[in-house]
Formats: sequence, C-alpha cells, structure tokens
Amino acid sequence: MITVEKDDKKFEITYLEHMLHFKNLESVLSNGLLSHNEAYRRELIKEDISMSEVQDRRHQKRFTINGKQIGIHDLVSFYFNSRNPMLYRRRNVQPELLILLISADILDSNTNNSQFAIFSDGNAGSSATNFFVGKGNLINVDLNLIYSNSWNHDDADIKRENVRRMCSEALVYPSVSVSAIEKIICPNQIMYDLAEGVKTKLGNSVSHITIEINHGYFF
Repeated sequence: MITVEKDDKKFEITYLEHMLHFKNLESVLSNGLLSHNEAYRRELIKEDISMSEVQDRRHQKRFTINGKQIGIHDLVSFYFNSRNPMLYRRRNVQPELLILLISADILDSNTNNSQFAIFSDGNAGSSATNFFVGKGNLINVDLNLIYSNSWNHDDADIKRENVRRMCSEALVYPSVSVSAIEKIICPNQIMYDLAEGVKTKLGNSVSHITIEINHGYFF
C-alpha cells in the first residue's frame, strides 16, 4: 500500500487495476501480463477491448528512459481506478470483462530497476498528459477526482479534462509476472465461474489469486 497526502487528504492506494476480456484470462494466468506489443508479437490476444483510434494515438507516444526508446505499447497499462470513462464506453461488453489487481507498491520504483513503473496525470495517449516516476510524484495525480467515481461537469471543457484525468495510468516495464496478480474481480456469477475454472485448470501456479464478484468496480 502507498499513502499519498495531498490538500489535507490522505489517499491509500492498495492496488493497480488492469482490465481484460475473459477470453484472454487463461493466457494471462499462464504467461503473466505482457505489454501490448509483446502480447501481439506472441499472438496471445484473443479479444482486444481497446479502441482503435485511441491505440493509434498511444502507438505514437515514446519515452527515452536510460538512453532507451520505450513506447507506451512496450509497457503494461493499469488504471488507478478502472471504473472510469474507458470502462463506461465499453459497458456493452462489461459483463464479459475482468479486473486484475496487483499491488500498488510497484509505484515505489525507479527506472534503474529491471522492472519499474511510470505513471501519468491523465490518459497516456493524450498530448496534454504528463508522466512521472517515484511515489513522491503521486501528488501530481488528481487522486481526489480519480476515486470520486464521477467525471461529470456542466462545463463541457472541464468535463473533457476530467475524462482525461480520470483515466490516469500506471505503466509497468517490461511485464508483470503471474505471481504479482493478487485478485480477479468479476462483474457476475458467469465470469466468476469461468475464472474459477481457469484457476482450477492451471493449478498451483495461480493458487494465490483470490477471485471475487464485486459490482462496485463496474457500471
């Protein structure tokens, strides 16, 4: 857990949240969470829930870290709160989605590590978004908005900015192991039963993962 104090408020970030279609669950629990590029290179994606126009913008975004060029699609993307505009736009397939949780402690890393996380103050594909490293910089992320579960506003410009900030991300390089996945959150009994079936099939390697139905993560 990471504690952030900002504007006389204390935020305790326990998990980072990764959204995926149930058809990809067995692959993830067998191979870990891979970057967009690596998962496609290995032909592991069975159902892509991302929006093509958004992915085109993300494909263009690159960073230089330790002298190495890294793109957004070279990292594994998580939300601070997956109950956000992205999920709202995909609510037609929401009954088929799962939320995977990993410890937020990965945010307490630096780019000299073999695995590290950077994070953003908005949707990573937006030109207005800034990126940070180190838990001390979490004060730059609008956690109050992110955990409010609402981005609505009467002013269209403010609402648009709220949408961007609500979708702040943590991006992990280069991958996340199966051992780091702590929970699978399901929207309904059907997804719960499916996840339990995959867990049973894979055995000891995923026995540490808790599966639960929690409607609070969904619309």
